[in-house]
Amino acid sequence: MRRTLAVLGLSFGLTALAATPGAFAGGSQNWQGTTSQGLPMSFTLVKSGGTTYIGEWEFRFEVHCLTSGTTFIYSVAGGGPRTEVVNGRFRMTIEDSLEHFSWRGSIGPGTAAGTVEHIEPALVSKTEAEVCTTGSRRWHAKAQLGGSAPALAATGPTVRVELVNHPDGTMTRTLTRTGH
Repeated sequence: MRRTLAVLGLSFGLTALAATPGAFAGGSQNWQGTTSQGLPMSFTLVKSGGTTYIGEWEFRFEVHCLTSGTTFIYSVAGGGPRTEVVNGRFRMTIEDSLEHFSWRGSIGPGTAAGTVEHIEPALVSKTEAEVCTTGSRRWHAKAQLGGSAPALAATGPTVRVELVNHPDGTMTRTLTRTGH
């Protein structure tokens, strides 16, 4: 079985869940919004066995490289491992030698908001690296009525990273570039 990795902490009151539009039709609830860069983001809340957690999620960013000044559109997506909902707040951090990704916020009846940041190294030449970052960005989202969360539409050159957590504990990181 394939699971997408994102180390995520999400909190959410069960009272708020019941009052949210489209609350958990089929065990999940889709959310869509934008970041302070005006780019789209989405996620799905899943309810299973009395626990609420984030399922699939995706962010689109404009990333700036600090040495070269290069700017590009970057998409990062994932889902799981399950992180329980507690008191309306969540926090996710992924840190390894390839990237730093931090997503936090709060969710209420029908609305959610918080901050997100992505930092990663990029090669300037064969022997020199630079830091590329989104900077800390605000995000906001609203619960959607029914249906599944649509994939974010590509606009221009994009780098997409998908993190997959396998049952044996290994992780696969897939990088896809489009429009270059």
